[in-house]
Amino acid sequence: MKFDSIFPCFVVMAIAVGAGAMVLKISPFFRRVIDESAKSHLKAVDGFRGFLAFGVFFCHAVGYRRYFEVYRWEVPASHFYSMIGQVSVLFFFMITGFLFWSKAIRSGGRIPAIALYRNRFWRLYPLYAVVVLVSLAIGLVVINLHPPANYAHSKWELLSLFVPGLISWFSVGPFQFGYLLTPTWSLWFECLFCLALPVLGFLAVSWRAVGLFGIIAVAYVVAAFHSWLPHDRYFWLGFVAGMASAHVVRLWPMEKVFRRKISAVLPIVLIVLLFTTLPDVYDLSSVVGMAIIFHCVVSGCDFFGLLNLPAAQMLGAVSYSIYLVHMLLYYVVLHSIDTFHAVSRFSDLSYWGFITGLAVLTVVVSAIAFRWLEFPFMHVRTKLPPAA
Repeated sequence: MKFDSIFPCFVVMAIAVGAGAMVLKISPFFRRVIDESAKSHLKAVDGFRGFLAFGVFFCHAVGYRRYFEVYRWEVPASHFYSMIGQVSVLFFFMITGFLFWSKAIRSGGRIPAIALYRNRFWRLYPLYAVVVLVSLAIGLVVINLHPPANYAHSKWELLSLFVPGLISWFSVGPFQFGYLLTPTWSLWFECLFCLALPVLGFLAVSWRAVGLFGIIAVAYVVAAFHSWLPHDRYFWLGFVAGMASAHVVRLWPMEKVFRRKISAVLPIVLIVLLFTTLPDVYDLSSVVGMAIIFHCVVSGCDFFGLLNLPAAQMLGAVSYSIYLVHMLLYYVVLHSIDTFHAVSRFSDLSYWGFITGLAVLTVVVSAIAFRWLEFPFMHVRTKLPPAA
C-alpha cells in the first residue's frame, strides 16, 4: 500500500464515525443535541459538515508526513489529498452562503447588522480565541521563552492573530505559527462575507428570479477579475454558489426527488469526475460541478443515508472544533513522537496507524471543545442536560 493511497482515508473516516457513535452512546448531552438537529430539514447538510472537516484533516495528515521529511510545509503532492482539502473548504463557504442567504430571503432582505455581527462573534470567536492562546503557549515552550531580536515587529503580528484569519502563517524566532493555525485563513473570508451581508440584503427581496440571475452575473464578474490574491475569486464563488442554491431551493423545491436513494448517483458521479479530471478547485468548471453536488445535498440527498447517521450528525455538530483543533493535536502529538523516533522513518502503515489514533483523539477533544467553548455561546433555547 502506497502512503498516498486513498484507501486509508476511508478506513480512518469509518473509525472516526465510530468514535462519534461512541461519544453519542456515553453522552446524554450529545444525544439531546442530535435529537434537536433531527428536527431540521437540513439534516444532510449537518452530516455533510463532519465529513468536510475530516477532508481538511486528511489533507493535513499527508502534509505533515512530508513536513517531517523536509521540515517545511508543502501542499500534498497527492492529487487526491490536495483536492480533498480544497474541496472541503469551498463546500464550507457554500454552506455559509446558503444558510445566511436563506435567512435573508425569508426576512425579505432585512438583515439587522448588529444582531448578525454579535451572533457570529459569539459563535466563532470563543473557540478561535482559545486555539490562538493555546498556540501562543506552545510557541513560548518551543522558543524556550527567549523572544527574537525583532520582537517589536513580532508583537504586532502576535496581536493580529486574534483577528480571525487575518494572519496565520508567520514565524517568531524558531517557531512557525502556521503549523498550528493553518485552517484559520478561511475565517477571514467567512468574516468578510458576514460583514457584507447587511449591505447585500437587497438582492434577496421580492423578485427572486431577478435576484438569482443577478447573483449568477456577479459570479461571472468575480471570476473574470482577480481579487487580492490569484485564487480569491473562487473562494468568493463558493459563497455565491450557496446563495444561488438558496434561491433555487425556494423557487423550485425538489426535495421529493433528492430524498430518493437513487438521487445519490448524480453527486457521486460528479465527485468522481471532480477528483479524476480536474487539477484543482481554482477553475469555474470545478465550482459549477461542486455547486451541483452541493445543491443535491441541500435538497435532501443523504448519500444512501450516510449523512443522516446519528454519528455523522454528531461529527457535523462538532465540525468547527474539528476544523480548528486538529492541527494543534497534529503538532503536539507528532512532534512529541518525533523527539523519540523520527516520524519520517515510520512505515506508511505505522504512520496511518498514528493518524487513526489522532482521528479518534480529534473527535473526543472536539466534543469537549464543542460542549464548553461552542455550545454555551450558541443561544440554544432548549435546556439540555449537563455533559456526561
